[in-house]
Amino acid sequence: MVVSCLVREEAVNELAFTSSVLLASEGAALSRVPKLSNTPEDDAMAMDREIAHRFATEREIIFKLIGSANQKEAIIANFGNRMPVFKDGG
Repeated sequence: MVVSCLVREEAVNELAFTSSVLLASEGAALSRVPKLSNTPEDDAMAMDREIAHRFATEREIIFKLIGSANQKEAIIANFGNRMPVFKDGG
């Protein structure tokens, strides 16, 4: 089990076999919670905005670097988790 490399085996077993509910502080002590927050929803939304901004910036850079319509279609399809629809000769 990969988690056992990060958490003591007996702690992993207890969590897995008992379906225990942890307090946030207990999860942090077991390295299962990346950080504690008094405003988790606000923090999550801020992180989401940062990731979305980086994604948009990277997408702009990629589109500046590529040339053909088929290259653009390949990138757009990849971002959209779909198969590309290529045009002949483009």
